[in-house]
Amino acid sequence: MKVIGVVGMPGSGKTTIANIAKNMGIRVVSMGDVVREWAAHAGMAMDDKSVGGFANDERRKFGNDIWAKRTIEKLIDDKGSDNVILIEGIRSIWEVNTFRKYLGNNFTLIAVICPPRVRFERIRRRKRDDSPRNYDEFLERDRREEGWGILEAVKKADIQIENTGSLEDFISSVENILKGIVSD
Repeated sequence: MKVIGVVGMPGSGKTTIANIAKNMGIRVVSMGDVVREWAAHAGMAMDDKSVGGFANDERRKFGNDIWAKRTIEKLIDDKGSDNVILIEGIRSIWEVNTFRKYLGNNFTLIAVICPPRVRFERIRRRKRDDSPRNYDEFLERDRREEGWGILEAVKKADIQIENTGSLEDFISSVENILKGIVSD
């Protein structure tokens, strides 16, 4: 089994990569969904601050790689026969290290890079419940994720892709990258 991890700041294009993978028949597991499932089970409100705070609390209690471990547990529990799985939403170097520890050479990390103002506008347009209401909240969210070690994870990626051009160009680049990983 090959596992492709995707890391990037909020609004950078991780979900777009996940959707491209789904369209290619690749199973996608969202670490954000894993966090939200656990937060809902704990009775948390489903806004960004509550879910982010819950994720942080769990990291403090159980270690910085708790969400990677819980995602790996989900993969094991699902017992699928998928040859390739994409994990969207990796947030830290500790998570990357855990995936590499458990998956070895079967793990490839893709980082998606995009400037803050572009990401903020994308996030505003998608209007999710956990979206920041203004640029200050957006920057606060970025700082929280930077505190988790996301920038170190981006630097350690096997593949980096910029998402600053057209959507069509981004889709084409991602498809080519995913095809290359799948065919190896």
